[in-house]
Amino acid sequence: MSLLGKILTFLNVLGAIGLLTLASMDDAKRQAWAYSVFRHDLLLNGLPVDRTEGDPEAQPVAEKIGEQTQQELFAAAGGQPVTTQEEEVERVQKDLQVKVPAAGDVAQQAAFLARLLVPFARSNSEREQLLDHVLLQQHFAQAYRWATQANAAGQPARAFDATAFSEALSALRPNSTGPLGPEFLKVLRADPQKSFDVAFAAAVAGQQQALDTQRAELQTQLDQLFREGLQGQRTVGGEVKPIAATERRRTIARLLFNLTANTLPEPGAGQEAQAPADATAYKRFLTVVGLRTAAAELDDQAQTLTQIASELGVERSREQGRFAEIHQKLLDRVQQRAVEVEEENARLAREQKQRNDQKALVEKRRDEVKQYTEELAEARKGTEARFQELRGMTQALLDLRIRVRDALNKSQEDEQRIRHLEEGR
Repeated sequence: MSLLGKILTFLNVLGAIGLLTLASMDDAKRQAWAYSVFRHDLLLNGLPVDRTEGDPEAQPVAEKIGEQTQQELFAAAGGQPVTTQEEEVERVQKDLQVKVPAAGDVAQQAAFLARLLVPFARSNSEREQLLDHVLLQQHFAQAYRWATQANAAGQPARAFDATAFSEALSALRPNSTGPLGPEFLKVLRADPQKSFDVAFAAAVAGQQQALDTQRAELQTQLDQLFREGLQGQRTVGGEVKPIAATERRRTIARLLFNLTANTLPEPGAGQEAQAPADATAYKRFLTVVGLRTAAAELDDQAQTLTQIASELGVERSREQGRFAEIHQKLLDRVQQRAVEVEEENARLAREQKQRNDQKALVEKRRDEVKQYTEELAEARKGTEARFQELRGMTQALLDLRIRVRDALNKSQEDEQRIRHLEEGR
């Protein structure tokens, strides 16, 4: 081969190497761009609903989410990476299956479940019913304090007032006091000295069956929400119907968002209806469901809250009217009690005057008794002296009668002797 041929061959080899290098760089860039597009799609659309969901090329999306991608996605979202929305729902469900039994007794478990369900309420009435479960123990404690607090500052706590408790509980829970109210009163009537915690626990034990039913109903509602997210099925009028893929995404987003808003509260963390979620929980929610579905869910939640706010305004107006009516009744009772108090005060003043008069009369009689006692003592002394004098005179008279008797006897003897002498003449 000539020198020119060798040079051309070398240049061809260099050209081939350059083309291969450019192709490799192009492929790496293409893959980087494809991965960036994939990550942006995950950011916008969220994780796939299940492992069968595919991309436009019919490849399962979940299989593309490797360990490195999982770590990157959930590094700022609390860890515990998942590859599908189903896995996230299952993780949350398992977490709750541990937390619900750990909440405490049956009433506390019902309160815990109701607290989780509050954000799912679609109307104000539904929300209020759930809040009744959440605030059950708090309402009873507040009514108990009202029924045992002192009537005035500085006074000791009064004995448990069943009427005051019932009135306070009715004001706090206008819808229904449930089966626990009568049982709580029954426990305290048997022993009014029991503390609130002991009495409430005894009432819960006494109504175990009824409270179990309430807790089961709340658990069923929560299970139905998870069933819609995991199985893609919804029960309507007793008939099980499938949920469309798009609707299923919205269902899962609603489930995760509302539980995130509740921050999956720890048992015993308090009886507040809701607690603010932290940024990590919301980041995890956005990572799982995506920005598009999250925005749609936020819009839906805003509409729901607007509707509830409207209903709440109507309810507030109704409550204001009810409050005015109750307040007027209480005002009438207070005025009536004021009249009764005034009458009782006048009666008390009369009785106090009568008591004072009687006291003065008693003092006067006491002084008279003292005076008469002293006079009686003096009279007794005079009588004793006269009695001693009379006794002396009686003794002298007795002695005189004895002497007269003796003189009379002697006189009779002398008379008999004279008669005897005269008969002998």
